[in-house]
Amino acid sequence: MQIADLMFAVSAKAKRLGAAFTLALGSIPLASVGMAPTQKTTAVPADPSLLAAPEYRPDIWNDVSNENLAAFYVRHTQLIENVINQSRKNSKDKLAFNYPRQAHAKREKALYVIRRFDEIFSGGKNAQYMLSFAVEYKVPAYEISTALHDVKKILRPLGVQSANNCYAYAVNDRDHTTLYQAAPGERTMGSEAYKVDSSLRENYKAMVLQTINGNVSDGMIFTGKKMESREGFYRAALYVKPAKENADSPYEGTDYHYIRQNRDGTWSHKYGAMNVNNLDYSNKLIIDPAKADMADYIFIGYFLVPKDGLDVGPANEKSTKPDSPPPFDGPA
Repeated sequence: MQIADLMFAVSAKAKRLGAAFTLALGSIPLASVGMAPTQKTTAVPADPSLLAAPEYRPDIWNDVSNENLAAFYVRHTQLIENVINQSRKNSKDKLAFNYPRQAHAKREKALYVIRRFDEIFSGGKNAQYMLSFAVEYKVPAYEISTALHDVKKILRPLGVQSANNCYAYAVNDRDHTTLYQAAPGERTMGSEAYKVDSSLRENYKAMVLQTINGNVSDGMIFTGKKMESREGFYRAALYVKPAKENADSPYEGTDYHYIRQNRDGTWSHKYGAMNVNNLDYSNKLIIDPAKADMADYIFIGYFLVPKDGLDVGPANEKSTKPDSPPPFDGPA
C-alpha cells in the first residue's frame, strides 16, 4: 500500500471511531463526565423546633462528667460495690440500691460513692473518719485514700444536679432550690396534681392522664404520638412506667420520665438526681423516642416547650421563665 493510501485509511478509521464515541457520549448523563447543566436547588426549610431547642450541655448540669464517672468505677470497682452492698443492707427500702438501669448502673453507683465521700470527708475530716469508713465498708484504708484523692480532682459541685430531676431538665428549669422531685402540675395545680394513688397498678391510665394534665397546666403543649414543630418551641417526650403488683416501695410505683430534644436532633435526659446524658438504657444514642430503650417506661407522646423553658416545682419559688403560667395561689 502506498503511503498516501495508508494515511487515508487511518484518517477514515479515526473518523468512524470519533463518530462512535460521540454517539456513545450522547447516552451518558452529562453529570457523569463533569458537565452537568446548572440546576436550581430547593433549600430544605429549617425545623423551627430544632432552632428553638437547647444545646446538649451536660457540663452545666453534672457535678462529675459521665466520662469521669465511668473511669472512677473502673479504678475503684471493689470499693464502690462494697459501699453499695453495705448501704443496701442498711437501707429500710429493699430497692433503694438496686440500679435497674443496667447500662447506666456503673456510673450511677460511682456517683453515689463520690457524693458519700464528699459528705463524709468534707471539712478536713480525712484522718478522723478514714479508718472507721474502711472498717464499715471492708476496704483497705489506702484504697479510700486513693479514691478520696480522685474525688477531689473530678467533683465540681454546681448546686443544680441534685436539685433537678427529669421533669426540670425537660423544661430547662435549672434552679438551685428544689430537691429534685419537681412534679407535673405541682406549681400550678396544688394538691390536684397528686390526687391519683401512684402505688396501684390499676391506676396507670389515670396516672398518665394526671401527668399530662399537670404538664399542660405548667405550660407544655401535648401533641400526642405525633412529633410536631412550632416556631419558638422545642420538643420533649413523656414515658410512664406502670406500678408493680402489690408495690411496697416508692421504686415500684407508677413513675414518669421525660427526655428533651437537643439542637442537633438527638435527645437527652436526666434520671432523678443522676447525670444528664444522651444514651438510652441500652447505651445507644437516643434518636427516635418511640423506639428508644427506656426499660419499663412506656412511650406516651410528645410535648412542645417554650424555647426559654418553664418554671416547675414549688409554687413559692421565684418565677424566672417569661412563658410560665402563674403559680397556684390557693390552699395547699
